[in-house]
Amino acid sequence: MILTTEYGEMVQPFENLQWVLAALCIFLICILKLYEKSTPKNVADRKTSRFENLPGPGHYLWGSYSNIFALRDMKECLKVIRNWCADYGPIFKVRLGPLQYVVLNSPEYIQKLMGSRDMSYFGKGFAYEPFKPFWKDGLIISKGEKWKFRRKVLTKHLFSFKTLLSYMKVFNEEADTLVQTLGEMYADGKEKGIEELLMHSSLNTITKAVLGKNVAEIETMDEGDLSVTETVIKVKDVVSMRVLSPWLLSDFIWRLHPMSKVADFVEKMSWKHITNAMKSTNNNSLGIKKDLMAAGISFEGVLEEGSTLISAGHETTATSLHFLLFCLALHPHHQKLCREEVDSIYEDVDLCSGENIQFRALIKLRHLELCVYEALRLLPTVFLMMRKIEAPLEIEEDLILPSGTEICIFTQGLHMNPEYFPEPNSFIPERFSREESKNRHPHAFIAFSAGPRRCIGQKFAMMEMLTLTAKILRHYDISTSDKLQDVVLLPIITLTPEKPMNFLFTKPCLNVIEGWCRKYGPVFTVNFGPSLPITFLNSPEYIQKLLASTDMGHIGKGFIYEPLKPVWNDGLIISNGEKWKTRRRLLTKHIFSFKSFVAYMKIFQEEADTLIETLGEMFQNGEENEIDDVLLRASFNAVAKAALGKCATEIEVPDETNNFSLFETVKKIKEVVATRVINPWLLFNPIWRLHPLSKVETGLVQNVWKYGHRCISDDENKNALKEDLLAAGVSIEGILEESVTLISAGYETTGISLQFLFFFLALYPEHQEKCRTEVDALFETSEDLQYKSLGKMKHLEMCVNETFRLLPTVFVMMRKIETPLQLETDLEIPGGSQISIFVPGLHKNPQYFPEPDKFIPERFLEKESKARHNYSFVPFSGGTRMCIGYKFAMMEIMSLTSKILRHFVISTNDKYEDLVCLPHVTLTPQKPIKFIFKRR
Repeated sequence: MILTTEYGEMVQPFENLQWVLAALCIFLICILKLYEKSTPKNVADRKTSRFENLPGPGHYLWGSYSNIFALRDMKECLKVIRNWCADYGPIFKVRLGPLQYVVLNSPEYIQKLMGSRDMSYFGKGFAYEPFKPFWKDGLIISKGEKWKFRRKVLTKHLFSFKTLLSYMKVFNEEADTLVQTLGEMYADGKEKGIEELLMHSSLNTITKAVLGKNVAEIETMDEGDLSVTETVIKVKDVVSMRVLSPWLLSDFIWRLHPMSKVADFVEKMSWKHITNAMKSTNNNSLGIKKDLMAAGISFEGVLEEGSTLISAGHETTATSLHFLLFCLALHPHHQKLCREEVDSIYEDVDLCSGENIQFRALIKLRHLELCVYEALRLLPTVFLMMRKIEAPLEIEEDLILPSGTEICIFTQGLHMNPEYFPEPNSFIPERFSREESKNRHPHAFIAFSAGPRRCIGQKFAMMEMLTLTAKILRHYDISTSDKLQDVVLLPIITLTPEKPMNFLFTKPCLNVIEGWCRKYGPVFTVNFGPSLPITFLNSPEYIQKLLASTDMGHIGKGFIYEPLKPVWNDGLIISNGEKWKTRRRLLTKHIFSFKSFVAYMKIFQEEADTLIETLGEMFQNGEENEIDDVLLRASFNAVAKAALGKCATEIEVPDETNNFSLFETVKKIKEVVATRVINPWLLFNPIWRLHPLSKVETGLVQNVWKYGHRCISDDENKNALKEDLLAAGVSIEGILEESVTLISAGYETTGISLQFLFFFLALYPEHQEKCRTEVDALFETSEDLQYKSLGKMKHLEMCVNETFRLLPTVFVMMRKIETPLQLETDLEIPGGSQISIFVPGLHKNPQYFPEPDKFIPERFLEKESKARHNYSFVPFSGGTRMCIGYKFAMMEIMSLTSKILRHFVISTNDKYEDLVCLPHVTLTPQKPIKFIFKRR
């Protein structure tokens, strides 16, 4: 704030002077170059060498000044340099006006420079000049004997094995704080950026290591001072301004710029904070002061190294962690593999003491380590390294770089070389396996530099990233709606996203419960808090004991259905006892009879035709598109016609009190219910009533019932459900209960299942073609599909069942039993227990489904199914409370799919391993799957 007030008014006048000076400099440089060209050269000077003839970019007319123009746009300059690396090969020159740089772009040449122990090659390039006010002559900038001595002392005392072990406490503490903060940030379930959070976490970690205190503990602000965090941010602002405006690297020109005064103030604040912190760390077990001063380094020298380590270390690690989490969010398959590693170390008390990860556990996180390296390859935080050599450097026998040459290494250009990294734009962590790495040049990957001046903090940074990421993966699924190709990266000292990348962190309950099922077997109990034990049944035999039981004390629903009561009241899914028994019999007789099913074929045909027309319009340009909303609407219309006698649009008569359509209202109710399910404390009504969403829920429920009542009360509406239930003595309110239950419970499960089925058919064209062959045979005589025809599409039915097995929309079932349930002679679950069946855990049991993660529809051949336990596959539950709409859903899915296959070929560029599903009432894709529907 003070900087703006004190210096802000000075900016405008000096900006004009700045450009005048810049123009004057360019004019003088041009004169000098013309003079140089016109000066006669002796014969020796005219001899061309390989060095003088190195290739490089530059316009034939404007010469080196065209390169300045090419790099003018910060958003494009990294791409420009990458193209230069691809075009000009292993070594080339870049001239920027009068300045000349040699770019090394091959591992062999880079090794000549970085692998050398000749200290004449250790000097840093001009780009490091702006750091000198803040780092003085610290390790990154210093050279010669001073550098050699300081490097040795810091390695011994700050980065030794013993010291690195002691940092695990720091990493665990920061990871715990980060996990807690992420939970608070993402409680609303909305995407947001985490850049500032990671920066603060990394800054805290490095200050604890260097100073023995976190940021809050070293804050000693007087009035008008910048905080430590503000100072660090301002340092980057100042340095980046000078680096990105090369004329400001001239101290003379810089002193005329108003930001130089800001820089002076920031420099003053930087040294004030580090000095105060160092003076107060005398008795601290962590920190570098005691050891460095004991080694003979002055207090001023300790300040130099402390400032260098904090400033250089915090942002590179934070940005690298940012990129790593982004890559894991983009690639759920690799995220899952990393999480499995993390879960395995937490199961070993020698590797994890309580919640604290031990140092020896890190080597077990092998796939996570590969992902770190691959993230650093694709998005190297330190994207440019520079040296100024003080002695000739022999690259080849006939290629010697003269003393004084400024040498650049563009890390991205090297890391994206397909010779060393095939498919360079793809995220393939396995390329860093031992087998792959040993066949690659050691200098093909230099995220931490290489040779004697290799980053001294590499192990520290790797330990920090592994520990923090492991703890995050232990607690959260990471996802993003952003795409790597849409992320614009800027060369602001470190590789920096132009705008924050969006993340969503959610509890990975599906993966966790699936792991429990694998680990604990057929029956186990999990305590969710002190008074909520839940018993999981995970074997077909035990599940049959519950679901097939005719004891009415075993059919009550569990606590997880509580959020649905305001919507369904006491409808069929929630009710029990005699009311359930009577309603079930009536609905089966009048709504789900053979006669009714035959009548529903007309509804399915109408919706299929509408869907085909809509898809044709959506995909007429041949581009990928999302179809989740289209499928949900089609399913909603089908079940609304069956339950209410009208499609959604016929029911919706807008009035000033209805803000949403019936379809939109039901969708929003799901969001509210999902909020309660994901946050279990909101299942308790007294707490829920204090939540602002409870009022939203009330309004939405009223809206649904208003629509339903309007339709049921319409005397002209003579649909079967209404007429038959009224005749059976069910009240209007009872009919409404069942109608709303059937619609809200039935439309989404079917709509999402259709999306999953299309996804698998798109992924496996051979199965799609088999299904299409069946369909074409049926449609040879008529375009209207008959009820009896559905039974002839055997392969399509198998594909539907295999889809239900791999991605069961109803992923969990819960019962609260009122009487004891006998599982074995010596094993009884007492009355009052909450019992859960986690469907994915059952469906992926290799005892019943070998190769459980593969899509193999043939496992549902009649012979295969008969050999398997009846209750090993329960997508529609089983026994007395088996889903009453099972046949309706299967008919709808088969009818709509057959007509779509008749008209379209379905494809997708998405991958099954990258599909992330969330437990939002039903199993829901975190982001819509994209498809291409091409007319046949």
